[in-house]
Amino acid sequence: MKRGFKILVVDDEPEFLEAYSILLSEKGYEVICESQPRKALCLLEKEYFPLVMVDLVMPGMDGMEFLKNVKALYGSRTEVIIVTGFGTIENAVRAVKLGAFGYFIKSSDPESMLAEVEKVRKMFELKAENSMLKYGLLEEDVFLSTKNPKMMEVLEMIERVSRTDSNVLLLGESGTGKEVIAKLIHKKSSRSIMPFVAINCKAYPLSLLESELFGHEKGAFTGATSKRQGKLEEAGGGTLFLDEIGEIEADVQVKLLRVLETRTVERLGSNKPVSVDFRLICATNNDIDRAIEQGTFRPDLYYRISTIVIRIPPLRERKEDIPGFIEFFMNSYSRIMGKYPEMEEGAVRLLAAYDYPGNIRELKNIIERLFVLCDGIITEEDVKRSLQGAQKSPGRGGEAPAPVAYETAKEDFERRYFSMLFELSGGNLSQVSRLSGLSRRQVFNKIKKYSIK
Repeated sequence: MKRGFKILVVDDEPEFLEAYSILLSEKGYEVICESQPRKALCLLEKEYFPLVMVDLVMPGMDGMEFLKNVKALYGSRTEVIIVTGFGTIENAVRAVKLGAFGYFIKSSDPESMLAEVEKVRKMFELKAENSMLKYGLLEEDVFLSTKNPKMMEVLEMIERVSRTDSNVLLLGESGTGKEVIAKLIHKKSSRSIMPFVAINCKAYPLSLLESELFGHEKGAFTGATSKRQGKLEEAGGGTLFLDEIGEIEADVQVKLLRVLETRTVERLGSNKPVSVDFRLICATNNDIDRAIEQGTFRPDLYYRISTIVIRIPPLRERKEDIPGFIEFFMNSYSRIMGKYPEMEEGAVRLLAAYDYPGNIRELKNIIERLFVLCDGIITEEDVKRSLQGAQKSPGRGGEAPAPVAYETAKEDFERRYFSMLFELSGGNLSQVSRLSGLSRRQVFNKIKKYSIK
C-alpha cells in the first residue's frame, strides 16, 4: 500500500523538485518538497517521513551533512537516498558508510530511482510484518476464526473502528490479547504501513515514563546527553498503543490530555511545541470507573481516550476457542523448536477445561513448557504436571520455578528470535540484518550457531 507512505524531497533546484514530485506522486506516494536543507530538518522534527531524498550539493548544508543529521536524530526510522548530478565512487561509498540507503545519479533512468524508492517502501512493510511478530499478531488468525459470540462482536467492532481515526480503549484482563487486537486495528487501518509504537505505562517510573512518551532535549535532566524523540513523535503517521493506561500518574495524565487537545508535544527541557499525528489506542485491566471515583484517573482524559470502548472477554468465557489456540501454539512451537509432538485427546480435554487466570498468555506458556519437557506424544499426565506447575507459579501463592541460567535464557531467546526473522524474510540475510540492526556477519554467525535453516 503506497498511500500514506510519505517522502520528503530536498533539492535547491526547483525543476528537479517539480520533476520528482510529479514522478513519485503518479506512483501513489505522498510527496513534500523543500529547497532549503535546514528547513527540511525542522520539518522532520514536526512530521514523520520514512524516506528522505536529498541532493548532494546544496548551499548552506550539503547532502552528506544532512544525512549525518538525519541518522543521528532518527536512525533507521527514516531512510535517506542521496541524489546527485555528479556521482563518484568515493561519494557513493561515503554515503553508504554514513547510513544512506542508496545513491542515485540524476542523469540515470528514473525507473531505477523508482525501484530504489520501492525497495525502501517494501523494507518498511517487512518491518511492519516483523512488528506483527513482535506484538503477537500471528495469533490474528485464531482471533478471526473465533466461535465465541462475544468475540464475534469484538471482531465486528474492530472492522468498524479500523475505518476511522477514533481513539479506542480496550478493556480486558491481563493476557486476553489486547496488544494483538490493537495491532489488528492498526493493520486494517489506512495507517497500516506507518509505525505501530507500543509502550507499557506500568513498566516505567514517573520520570522515565515522561521521557519515553514526550522525549527530551539535551541537558533536560541528569543523563540526558542528547536530544531524543518520545514515543508520541515516533508514532508519527501511525498508531500509538498505551498499555496499562490506568497506571499513569496525575502529572503525566495532564500532559497527555494536552497533547490530545492540541495535537502537539513539548519535549522535556523545551517549550517549543512539535506537531504530532497518530491514532491512539489505550488498554487497561484496571477498573477505570472506580479509579475516576477515587480521583486517581482524570475523567476528562478518560473521555478523550474512550471514544470507542471494546471489552475483551477472558479465555474462561470462550472455552470453544481453546482448541484453536492449542493447535495454533502447537504449530508455532513446532516451527520454532523443530519438534513435532502429538497431543492425546485427553490432554486436549484437560487443557480446554482449565480456567486460565492468565488467559491466552498462560495457555501459550503452558504449551511452550510442554514442548520443552515432552518428546513424542503429549499425554494427560504431562498436562496435569504442567497445570500443577502453572498453579504454583509466582503470583498464585506457590513457589517460584527453578531459576534458569542467564546464558541459557539468552540463547533460548536468540534461537527463537532469529528463527522467526529468518522465516519472515524468506532466508534473506540482508533483510534479517536490517530488521535486527546487526551486521550481516553477526547475523550469519547467529544463524550458523543455532543451525537455523
